[in-house]
Amino acid sequence: MLWTKKTRPNSIATGSLRRCPACGEKGMFVKYQTRFDANKRVVTLEICRHCTVIANVTDLASSSHPNTDNYERQKDGSERFYAVSESEMSREAVAKQVNARLGMMDFALSEVPVGFKREAFADLGAGAGYLAGAAARYFDRVYAIDFNTSILHSLHHYFEERDKITISDSFHDVSGMDMIVMWHTLEHMPQPLDCLRSVQAKLNKCGVVFFQCPMLRPEYVVSTHYVFFSECAVRVMCERAGFRDVKIWFDMDYDFISCMATKSSSFL
Repeated sequence: MLWTKKTRPNSIATGSLRRCPACGEKGMFVKYQTRFDANKRVVTLEICRHCTVIANVTDLASSSHPNTDNYERQKDGSERFYAVSESEMSREAVAKQVNARLGMMDFALSEVPVGFKREAFADLGAGAGYLAGAAARYFDRVYAIDFNTSILHSLHHYFEERDKITISDSFHDVSGMDMIVMWHTLEHMPQPLDCLRSVQAKLNKCGVVFFQCPMLRPEYVVSTHYVFFSECAVRVMCERAGFRDVKIWFDMDYDFISCMATKSSSFL
């Protein structure tokens, strides 16, 4: 339904977000719900009436507070989530984890467009680096990028193709990529549309972005997750970031949404 001043009900409360972090539209947020998050904190969720993305405005607002450093918040969260034990620090253990991700790489490469090259790959939000390790079997250059690189550095020695892998905590110096993967990364970004635009600028012609995010589910509402995407939100966000041929898949067991999109030639 299209809202006008005449038809808009007074019962709809205007949201606190002035600009949608997924589609960029202004004045489109309304209250969705107030709920407990996974740690029993009270948080407020709002929904964009244009693209239907749902935002955790409680933590999104605090991420931009002058006394809050989102980089440090995400870095600490990454360190806790991707922590590895001593038993996992061996060539055999790392090889097992890398091999478990080869199927994902095979699937991703089966969906790439005509003209795609297998030269440069970046994993943005690499965590422990296992996907980067798998990608190194297919690409000439691989970048493993994360807020927290301590885990990557501790495991780097055990990767079979480690000479191909460059570790970094910054995306700024990376360019000329053929594939950029963001596996459970965009939901950690206060401005995912801006992030996706930056990713688009780093891609070569016929380059692709491949990402997955959690959809709204009680256990996924945590302080480091700022947005929850629908299919509509993903498509609108990708198109506005300069992508075409947007493909969507759902993991219905875990309520994850996955997407592959190709860099649009009109944005070259």
